[in-house]
Order: sequence, then structure tokens, then C-alpha cells
Amino acid sequence: MKDKLHQTSKKALFRYWVEKDVVLIEDEKGEVPVTIDAWNVYKYIEKDLGSLSGKKVIWRDLMGEWDGMEVENGKLNFFPIGCRSQEEAVKRVSRVKELSSSSPRSREGKS
Repeated sequence: MKDKLHQTSKKALFRYWVEKDVVLIEDEKGEVPVTIDAWNVYKYIEKDLGSLSGKKVIWRDLMGEWDGMEVENGKLNFFPIGCRSQEEAVKRVSRVKELSSSSPRSREGKS
């Protein structure tokens, strides 16, 4: 999956792969950044994998920072992970149950 480019209908271009219970997404500079089209990216991956239940979802933005996203009550919430290293981001999100409680940024789920 990491070698394959994926694109949403709104033109976000990305790669994703799964490591244990973490889904990693890399923004590949499409017409729209993953950050702007996050709901569609999340839903695309959810459909592709069948479910994201029990998985943490993180993505590397165009500035190289890793952040997390989760859907709760029909809203997509973002949470900071605070690092540039993929390995460190996976460790941090794996050991913390709910990073989103620290400072969630919410985006309504819209197609």
C-alpha cells in the first residue's frame, strides 16, 4: 500500500500503510492537502481496509510534522503528536490512549 498512490475525489494525493494498529498516511502534494481533505482521506482508507476500528490514524503533513486524526460522534478530530520522526510518532500514538483530550481540533465530517 505504501508504494501505491491514492487519490480522493477532491484530489488529495497520499500513500498509506498499516504498522500493527497504526495507519500511517503521507501527504504527496496533490491538488488539495490531506489536512484540508482529511474527512475524505479517512473515509477512503476506512473503505479500502474495511474498518478502522481499533486503529490509530496518523499523517505526515507537508511540513513534515506527524499529527493524528480520529472520528468521534461523526466529527473528525485532529490531535498533535509533536514530532517529525515516523518511528517516534508511532511510539507516541501507540502508548497514549487518547491524545485528543489534550487539545482537539474538530472538523465536521463532510463529503
